[in-house]
Amino acid sequence: MYVAVRRECSCDRFDFRATRDCPRVGDHREVPPNDRNVLDEHTIGLVSDATILGEQQWTWLGKQLRQPAEIRIIASSIQVVAEDHRFEKWMNHPRERARLYKLIGQAKANGVIFISGDRHLAELSRMDGGVGYPLYDLTSSALNNPSGWYNEINRHRWSRAYREPNFGLITIDWDQADPRVTLEIRKVDGKPAIRHSLALSGLGGE
Repeated sequence: MYVAVRRECSCDRFDFRATRDCPRVGDHREVPPNDRNVLDEHTIGLVSDATILGEQQWTWLGKQLRQPAEIRIIASSIQVVAEDHRFEKWMNHPRERARLYKLIGQAKANGVIFISGDRHLAELSRMDGGVGYPLYDLTSSALNNPSGWYNEINRHRWSRAYREPNFGLITIDWDQADPRVTLEIRKVDGKPAIRHSLALSGLGGE
């Protein structure tokens, strides 16, 4: 899903799972382009030639990133920034993630924020993806099935990991001279568990 924010929202969607090549557990071989296996949750390893998006999706996303917007929210079913855990993530497909970051940079797309899930924990990750400003990935999961995993490494974690039921929230305060963007993970009672606020200019804004 892609949401472009220009003090109002427009929403478009594309399905990562429809075109992604899916290696099995520990499978480091090349996967044929039309081999659409169901992905096991314990998939590990880097598969350099496997794909996540199809060419039509890459073309569509490139056009969207070049449209005027102040904030661009890209929703992924799997984490974009995290690298260290052994489960499903963009970093299992390093060429695809590098292509995504390169596309953002080439489009000079300011204000990109990733949101993700499917981890049974919540966290905020941040990294320098070479696009001219930090890339944030707000992971919210799960509403009803929290993780029993503890001490999971994430070199890009910008917060603590929260392992109780939760939901994510992004708020934008347009009333400030430099609008404030707040990324939150909230507990089921609505109280914040993780909160990070930054100026819109910190996302490459003018």
